[in-house]
Amino acid sequence: MPFQKIWQWNGQHSNHAERRKADELTKTINIERDCKCDIEYIGSTALFLATNIAWQLSDQTPPKLPTDELEDAPKFWAKFGGKPKSIAPETTDEGVKCADRLYKLSNEKGSLTMTLVGEGELDSKMLDTNDIFLLDAGFQIYTWVGKNANSEEKAAAMT
Repeated sequence: MPFQKIWQWNGQHSNHAERRKADELTKTINIERDCKCDIEYIGSTALFLATNIAWQLSDQTPPKLPTDELEDAPKFWAKFGGKPKSIAPETTDEGVKCADRLYKLSNEKGSLTMTLVGEGELDSKMLDTNDIFLLDAGFQIYTWVGKNANSEEKAAAMT
């Protein structure tokens, strides 16, 4: 397996929970790659100090000391086509409205297809107990499994 590197960038305004979750994901990715990745934290040294104890207790190689200045991470920025002149401030999803969309997952025509059934105002009458439906509610997706949906449809809906 070729050498791989994982960078974890902790933004200046990231909170403890966000950094912990990112660290958890970083470690999971490394485990999935047989712990052969070089891990480098970019950002606050506080996260490194808090997590380094856990790395010392494991048999994995501890990550390198984080780089506090993003200018010191040219290989990281090269993956994005170079470091931007500025990084946009944090934005929120508040006020963003998405139209609900209902999709039907069915193999009634011999192969699995997903078709848009409705958008915006939806009604339970659009559902058919012989099929599976996916409701895209913008920031969440719901799966509705019809009572008579077949096993192929059920398997496709859950993957």
